[in-house]
Amino acid sequence: MAKINEATSTDLKIIDELNKLGWKPGDTLLYQQEYSLTPEQQKMFVGKKSVKPDITLTDLKGTSI
Repeated sequence: MAKINEATSTDLKIIDELNKLGWKPGDTLLYQQEYSLTPEQQKMFVGKKSVKPDITLTDLKGTSI
């Protein structure tokens, strides 16, 4: 493939690799962590059993900080 721009030199190659893994257009590549609430927290947030924060800070090993 000729290197014309970012889409042809990078993006399309990545999309091809993702397709091999079963990815299809419309799938997300983002992962949103979900955390269970303790019974005490569930009393504070009635009707909620877990939270999904918009942003989770992690260290380089993927551990939440």
